[in-house]
Amino acid sequence: MDLFNSLAKSHSQLVKQLDSLQSGDISQENAFSSIFDNLLFQMELEEQLLYEPLLRMAETKSTTEKFLKQQLAVKQLIGELFQDERHSKNLQRKVNVFLDSEEAQSAIHELFQGELESRKVQDKITLLQEAIKRHFEKEEKELFPLAHRLLPVQAQHEIKAGLQQKQHDRKQEHSVS
Repeated sequence: MDLFNSLAKSHSQLVKQLDSLQSGDISQENAFSSIFDNLLFQMELEEQLLYEPLLRMAETKSTTEKFLKQQLAVKQLIGELFQDERHSKNLQRKVNVFLDSEEAQSAIHELFQGELESRKVQDKITLLQEAIKRHFEKEEKELFPLAHRLLPVQAQHEIKAGLQQKQHDRKQEHSVS
């Protein structure tokens, strides 16, 4: 499996985990935290191993910056949305700037209407899921084909090996803990 199919497979697994929040009991703190921890870990890997070399290439810099901003917005949502709702209006403005999808912006706009504390957590998760899914879809359709075409094959192999090593190291760390 090549690098981009491997990344798409990771996206698919993360989406399945996110979807499990819809049917499962989200009050289980460990499951909830684990899913978002996995998502953040995957985003960090992509930023370090894939985005960094793409940012150094003139042909991919602007597209990569767009996706990096989207990832940062999603990370902000994960980090701030469920922790400190007092800053919701500032967060909404930040996210609207970064997520260029009308659907994602609309969902996020809805999220911040009215009394946020009276919203069900499940509604927040659903809206966050849509933003994440949209980001993954666009990344797989726009960024991955561009990177596949422009990154040297050797660089792609090195990135994939780096991803696999970091994923392996993480599994080892979690099995010891």
